Amino acid sequence: MKSLLFSAVATLRDNNANKTLAVAAVIFLAALALHIVYPANLAADGFLFVAEAALVGGMADWFAVTALFEKPLGFPYHTAILPKRREAFIAASVTMVQKEFFSKRNVIAHLEKLHLLPMLMAYLAEPKTKQRLLTELFGYAQRFITVDFAAKTADVLAAEIRRHLMLIPVTESVGKLSEWLRQSGEDKRLIKRLGVVLADIAKDNKTYNLILSGLEGYAKTQAKTPLEQLAVGLAQLFDLVNIDEAAELIRRRLVKIAEEIATDSPLNDILTAKLHDILMMVDTGELKGAADGIKNELVVRLPIEKMLENVFDDLSTMPPTLTAVVSAEYDATLVMITRDEKLRRRVERFLYDLAARSALHAQGLIDVVVRKVLERLTDAELNRLVREKIEPDLRWIRINGSVVGSAVGLAIFLVMTIASI
Repeated sequence: MKSLLFSAVATLRDNNANKTLAVAAVIFLAALALHIVYPANLAADGFLFVAEAALVGGMADWFAVTALFEKPLGFPYHTAILPKRREAFIAASVTMVQKEFFSKRNVIAHLEKLHLLPMLMAYLAEPKTKQRLLTELFGYAQRFITVDFAAKTADVLAAEIRRHLMLIPVTESVGKLSEWLRQSGEDKRLIKRLGVVLADIAKDNKTYNLILSGLEGYAKTQAKTPLEQLAVGLAQLFDLVNIDEAAELIRRRLVKIAEEIATDSPLNDILTAKLHDILMMVDTGELKGAADGIKNELVVRLPIEKMLENVFDDLSTMPPTLTAVVSAEYDATLVMITRDEKLRRRVERFLYDLAARSALHAQGLIDVVVRKVLERLTDAELNRLVREKIEPDLRWIRINGSVVGSAVGLAIFLVMTIASI
């Protein structure tokens, strides 16, 4: 009993509405005492009438407000509204949050106010962000590319590359090669480089020895009879025919021809034209079959697996050159997005669409989240959650009940008094 009294006193101390109701009760008792002492006094009767109306109004509002959350004085009918209607309250809360707060119209309206691309660009341009992203990228690549992965992937990719290379028609490729050589001028430069190589070969002593050996062999093969062989020997002996000088003259002539090929000369033009003629001949006859055979043989013999394994190995170790290239490309991409108006608009549209879709997709999760949160609350916790949000308004409702009750009581008393005169 003592603890209940203390609780009531604490409630009165902490709640202005309860204080108002207590004051109304005290005033009513005082007015009742005055009425008893002065039964025929008009002022005492009016004071009692007003005090009674204020007390009744306050108590009525106290009952109504309390009935929202619990059973006032244990009254069972149409009380404890919120606990009894918790399912309807949860459904209404879910609908309100889902349809009002997270409606498509509100989501899009808020997203339109956000400048997503400048925010993203500023974030990506920060050195810490760049370092963190590149570190994560390289770390993922190193974890992903293992020895077994590299070997298996290299085999699969090599087979696929070979399959596509086999499907490439030689004639089409040769035609495109011929067209590219002509348009880029690489055909003449190719012949010039060939001339430089031939000049270097002609200047080599091995070439001289090869020519000399050929001339000597030719002289011997042409002298078929002993008499002819004797004549050739005597000519060489008396220096009538000098094979060494002939070999040197031939070599010099070859060097001159090769050097002429290596320059812008008519001979270079002739060989360039012949190059294109030979390339165009691949489309016909035996050259086509030979070209197909060479292509297929090259495709089979190319060490594609080894090259791919080396690439994966380089990626797994992340050499400084690759790191520098990726870092430079990162910066170049940011600059390109900043300067290219069309690209920037596309990125902005993508970000806006992504954010809108994500937000609208989350709209469907609101039902589950809000419902689970509210369903886990007990009746007392649910009452406290709602009461804490509207407690000031509830207090003023109860205070207004006493005030309005007293005003209405005064008005009724005045009407009754005037009517009785």
